[in-house]
Amino acid sequence: MKELYSLKGELAAGIWDDIARVCRKRGDIGIERGASRQAYTTTVALRGEGNMMSLWRGERLAEALLNSDERDEALVREAYVLLRKIAPLSRREFGPNDDTTLNLRRLYATSLFTGAASRDDVAKATTILTDVGRTARGRASCTHTDSIQMTLETAREKLTALENVKRRRSTRTQAALEAAVLAL
Repeated sequence: MKELYSLKGELAAGIWDDIARVCRKRGDIGIERGASRQAYTTTVALRGEGNMMSLWRGERLAEALLNSDERDEALVREAYVLLRKIAPLSRREFGPNDDTTLNLRRLYATSLFTGAASRDDVAKATTILTDVGRTARGRASCTHTDSIQMTLETAREKLTALENVKRRRSTRTQAALEAAVLAL
């Protein structure tokens, strides 16, 4: 009886995964996110978190959470928590140079600098993406090299913007201090 339940669960997880893929192609982001979430939770319940299939479905769920048009802080936070859990498992299961591990690290860095991120988070994301990009370029068969490079450029732009805002604030603060000294 236990094998029958397991087989039914595997089939259900596969069907949810197929629904998520079809919805991604159709552009139905909300349904894709829900189907990906269901496929991931079912697979984890049956196989455990460190299983290959669980990691692949977790990767798809993280992509669905981060690639949403209505990306809000709750979705980014959910992706961040998920990726903090599965990225190290992927490194253990597949190795540090595998496409899945590199893509999960890219998604983790994306979750760090997306939304209202601090300068430290954006700097950490840039460091991670630089390392991932270097590793990906060293592998001829890496399928995520372009997306890693585009994400790195986006993170660098955001870091530059945050540093410029900080410089402007310190210039304004310096001017205000000088005006206060002159007023005395």
